[in-house]
Amino acid sequence: MKRLTLGALVLIAAMFIAACGQTKDEVKDDRSAKTYQNIDFKVKHVTTTKKGNDGKKDLVRIEMAIENNDVAEVGVGGGDFKVKPNGGKEMEVAPGTANFGDMIKPGKILTGKITYEIPANTKSLQLLYQPDGKKTELSWELAVPKNK
Repeated sequence: MKRLTLGALVLIAAMFIAACGQTKDEVKDDRSAKTYQNIDFKVKHVTTTKKGNDGKKDLVRIEMAIENNDVAEVGVGGGDFKVKPNGGKEMEVAPGTANFGDMIKPGKILTGKITYEIPANTKSLQLLYQPDGKKTELSWELAVPKNK
């Protein structure tokens, strides 16, 4: 009887250890508002669609809301942002796509979308705000939803 009880305890302990050892790859999704030079940036939505029939590329569309809290008018556009899919190399906006860009008066909000061509099956990306084209001033870790 003692052997049976001891065997059952060992089996239960092994199951707990095995269950705790399995981790699910969780992808961060940081859509928090961030501020740079009195301008608030907020990621509102992220959507993905297929590009072409070969299954190698997807289009990811990121909707932003940008509020100017400064005393002067400021210019912000889709070209100020880049992405790094799955931690890879930086990519610029997809050519031939409509992306936002405009001057924002003090106290006003600009909303618009930025579109990127990314490898199919990308699970996450980093959205980078680089107003000078080189130095990253703000960044977000975003989960990429499966394409529709």
